[in-house]
Amino acid sequence: MQSDFLLRALYITKDPDIAPIIEGALRRCGAKKILACKTVSEAIDNIIDKKFQTHFVIEDVTVFEQYHFFPIQFINSCKRFKVPPPCLGLCEIKENFNINLLKSGRYVDYVPKPLNESFLEQRIRSSFQKSYQYQSGKMLVEVIESLINKKDIEKAYSLLLPALARKPNSPELIILISKVFFELKETAFSEVAVRYLISKNKNDVAAKNMLAKILLSTGRVKEANKLEL
Repeated sequence: MQSDFLLRALYITKDPDIAPIIEGALRRCGAKKILACKTVSEAIDNIIDKKFQTHFVIEDVTVFEQYHFFPIQFINSCKRFKVPPPCLGLCEIKENFNINLLKSGRYVDYVPKPLNESFLEQRIRSSFQKSYQYQSGKMLVEVIESLINKKDIEKAYSLLLPALARKPNSPELIILISKVFFELKETAFSEVAVRYLISKNKNDVAAKNMLAKILLSTGRVKEANKLEL
């Protein structure tokens, strides 16, 4: 399969030794524009404020704590809706390594250090290939809806993000990301996403129904009733 859809990428590391390894792997996966950042805050600033639209992020995880992880910091930084890019974590398998903690950090996958360039490239490709295949075959929405119904939310999340990064203005994908984050108990970001859809189309019934579900789940019954569904 061609990988020419992964055109824009960003990576986060302070390590000058692994930066060329990351960049080389990204380029072989099709990236034409690659932005290097040294910190998570710099990466978020470039994506949210400076509007660098990236298809993929790689983070060199140096602080092994959930709220330092790029995906968590990203969604907590969004006051208005911005597509969350898929992020692959690089981490050393030390005594403080906890795979469940890493999964709770919303990474689509991880690669252990020291880095093997071929293995890194393989993990990058596997992170977006299936999503792109489902999307090109027009099966993605159906597959993700099925995964959400089965409560396989982590898989739905990992499949959805690469496709959404390619089509950030797709209403059918944005409603799915709202559903996924609702199931992940990230109701604030779920609401940001669905309100973005309503701002674009006030008659979007699916978005209004999803907003009502969010409002009722957070005890805002009067606000939900005002939607007049």
